[in-house]
Amino acid sequence: MAVEKETSNAAEPTAVFLEVLCRSSGKVRRFAPGVKAGFASSLINLKLEPGVPFCLYIEAIKEGEEPISFGPDSVLVIYGNGWKLQTVIDSKGSKRVVDRPVAPTKADTQVLTVSAKFIGSRMHISHTCFSISLPQTCMYMCLCS
Repeated sequence: MAVEKETSNAAEPTAVFLEVLCRSSGKVRRFAPGVKAGFASSLINLKLEPGVPFCLYIEAIKEGEEPISFGPDSVLVIYGNGWKLQTVIDSKGSKRVVDRPVAPTKADTQVLTVSAKFIGSRMHISHTCFSISLPQTCMYMCLCS
C-alpha cells in the first residue's frame, strides 16, 4: 500500500502581532491582532515619558496614499505591503504630566458661606462652607456645629 504525502497549500499566517510606531517617543509598540485602536492609543499614552506629546489616534500610512484614520472602536489592521501604523500626536502640545499631590494654598481656598450668631457677648459660628480648587481636584466642605 502506497502512502501518499499530504502537501499543504496553507496560506502563510497573517501577522502574529501588529506594530505601531509612536511618533512621540520613536518607539515601536506591539499589539495582538484584533486590538481596538482606542485601547492601543491609551496604552501608548500610559507608557510615554513625562513632557512628551500625547497620541490622539492611530493611522495607517503609505507613501503616495491618503492616510487611513482609525476611530477608537476600530480594529487595527495592516492593509498590505508598504502600509504602516503610526500615532498622530497632539499638535497643540498637550503633554503627559506626572500626578503629584499638591497642598492647597490660601489662594486656592474660597469661603462661600459663614453663618454666625451672638449669644450674649460671644459669637458662635454655627455653619461654615468653603471650597478648595486645585488643577484636578475640587472639594466642598461644610463644618457645622
